[in-house]
Amino acid sequence: PYVPPTPVITTEQAVRRGYTRASVVYACIRLIADTATSVPLRVYDRRGGDDWEHLPDHPLQQLINTPNARLTRRRMYIRAMQHLMLTGNAIWFKVRVPKSGPPTQLWLINPDLVKPVPNARDMISHYELMVDGKRARIETRDVVHMQLENPETPWWGVGPLQAAMQDTELYLGNKAWNLRTVERGAVTPGVLEIPEDVTTEQYKVLREQLDQRSFGHDDAGRELILGSGMKYHRMSLTGEELGFLESMRFGREEIAMVFGVPAPLLTPENATLANVEAYQKQFWDNTVVPLNTVIADMLTHSLVPDYDETSTNLVIAHDYS
Repeated sequence: PYVPPTPVITTEQAVRRGYTRASVVYACIRLIADTATSVPLRVYDRRGGDDWEHLPDHPLQQLINTPNARLTRRRMYIRAMQHLMLTGNAIWFKVRVPKSGPPTQLWLINPDLVKPVPNARDMISHYELMVDGKRARIETRDVVHMQLENPETPWWGVGPLQAAMQDTELYLGNKAWNLRTVERGAVTPGVLEIPEDVTTEQYKVLREQLDQRSFGHDDAGRELILGSGMKYHRMSLTGEELGFLESMRFGREEIAMVFGVPAPLLTPENATLANVEAYQKQFWDNTVVPLNTVIADMLTHSLVPDYDETSTNLVIAHDYS
């Protein structure tokens, strides 16, 4: 029997390992979601050439404007973007009243709960939804499956976070190491060399004196007073010497690159009005517009046939005016 594919990473894993732990991942996804969803979705009648007529009263436009009683269009779209960036898949479920009619509501489903079941004829026969430990069948016509293409399989996407996961783990490791170094010192700061043997009582006194110093930020810049003949040999390096700042910057840029976000849009380093505007244009041209185009195509493919199976002119597109 066919076993539905296991996602490379679940939404829960993606949130716990990246979205809520790595600030740069959160910043990239928030910037992409907020920017992409700022552009309205419109239903057009494509009359030929560049002559497109917006249909504000069309039932499909009304559905897009108000997908359900709980979520606005933008909230639905933002959550879909989050799922796409985290796992490469976003699932909307169509509610039909009556069952034979067009959709009257759209509801977002956690991709972790949904599995496509492919076959040779239709590519995807149906979807399986896990509800209270039981599998429920959902027909393909009742699912809007948005995905970022996966070269291994055509029926389940892969997201940027999965490609950036190793960089994210390294980024988090650097942050954790840096934090420990600042707070307590991650390694032994140094060795105190005494030219002669000391008694147990002398050792205890010296140990207590050194233990009073944390070698953290509270001791920064404080001198160490030594007795006659004593030498202090430093063994650890400062955070700057270990290249923490450079490593963090490099990790941030690597993760941002995978998400398609120019790093200067995330940090004010070396930012000027001119280059920020150039990076914003690059972000729109190379990331937001192509992503929105793909999503609009998938929405057109999934929703337009419910309203007019024979129409070749009805399309869903973003209004950048």
